[in-house]
Amino acid sequence: MKTQVVNRDGRAWGRLMASALMVLMLGLMTTGCDRKSKSGTSIGGTPGGPGSGPGGCYDDYCYGGTELLASAIGHSTNPLVRMEIGLNFYRTDGGSYSGSGDFEGGALAEGYIYVDSDSDACNSFDSKARIRRGFYNLYPKSSSQWSDTAPWNMVQLPMEAVHESGRKIQLTLLGTALKTRSMQIGKDGYEYPYGMLGAIRIDSVSGVSCNLWGMPLNVFFEQ
Repeated sequence: MKTQVVNRDGRAWGRLMASALMVLMLGLMTTGCDRKSKSGTSIGGTPGGPGSGPGGCYDDYCYGGTELLASAIGHSTNPLVRMEIGLNFYRTDGGSYSGSGDFEGGALAEGYIYVDSDSDACNSFDSKARIRRGFYNLYPKSSSQWSDTAPWNMVQLPMEAVHESGRKIQLTLLGTALKTRSMQIGKDGYEYPYGMLGAIRIDSVSGVSCNLWGMPLNVFFEQ
């Protein structure tokens, strides 16, 4: 096995290039997006049901949602990490609706990830960082902001994914935008009325950093 040697300047350059590529990719993904407002859309049958929200404490973060804003599903475009992600977006305290029914304000997300097969994309030098196949429950680690009118409905939400075996993944929802499509059935058996575009950054798996050689593990997804 060959070992790649990267100096500090190389790592910094790698991070810069990765960030630039991510911005470019997200921009291309939203070009021509036919997303419509979620206002007035029936969400019966989606996880949690209309008008309900999650609540409780996870690790040291306690949260509560007061209203289900939308439910959406996406599929990764990274061949090294094949996954499906389903998210339920909930309103938290504050925020308001405009006269046209668009919501702007505090929000959070929770849901699941289903990984199709084991992946060493995080850190191929440490088996503890292997992303295992199967279901992961997704929990928020803070709140964020929701916008019905911005190009991205939600950005920068730290989350934790917990595998059925107890293995944990720390990740960040970098940004997501809803797209209108017909109802889908997720791997969890629930209906999702929206597809979504966006990206997550996998920060660590079982405590092992995924920032190998200064390059973050960004996973882009689409509906």
